[in-house]
Amino acid sequence: MLAACLLVPLTATVSIAQAQDEPAAEFKTAHEQFSAGQLRPAANTLLRATLYIRQQVGRSRDEVVGMQLLNAESEIEKLALGLREGRTVSVKVFDQTLIGVDRLLARHYVQMAVGAIAHPRADDLPVAARDIRRGAFHYERTITLDGHAVPAEIATLLSDVRTLAGEIEGTKMVPKTAAATLAVLEKQITGTAVMAVSQR
Repeated sequence: MLAACLLVPLTATVSIAQAQDEPAAEFKTAHEQFSAGQLRPAANTLLRATLYIRQQVGRSRDEVVGMQLLNAESEIEKLALGLREGRTVSVKVFDQTLIGVDRLLARHYVQMAVGAIAHPRADDLPVAARDIRRGAFHYERTITLDGHAVPAEIATLLSDVRTLAGEIEGTKMVPKTAAATLAVLEKQITGTAVMAVSQR
């Protein structure tokens, strides 16, 4: 009920953020608010994020990832509503929830980009470049959300991925290295899930 009441004003916020090509799931802000004991603002930030996740559910072409995104949306909404009701949760559990959703969003965006460049059409390339950047953004945040530094090898990979997005935008063509670069990123996203959790 609460999420439904907030739907109209929050949709405008998401649209503005997307127009600026900025990710709208502001998990860093939610982390800072939660860590500072600002539970209601943190809950509101998370509820805005559910709208962003729902948009990606609609875009997903992978049934498994689509269902996982739908579950992630529900998980974030439950967390937000729990905060509003005064339920306590540790910073570690809070962050791990957001990190898991970020990893899933990163995987989703990379899959969308891989699909777009497999059979590229000129009109799809700007969206593919944006998806590549967002995949890199969400994966990077799985590392940095709770204050960890990005390891040098991951920083290099993310730089290569962002350079690829820029090349696609600049040339309106898909470089020959695109599929290999995205395959490395996708492997990194899916291959580090267990390790990333075990380090926390």
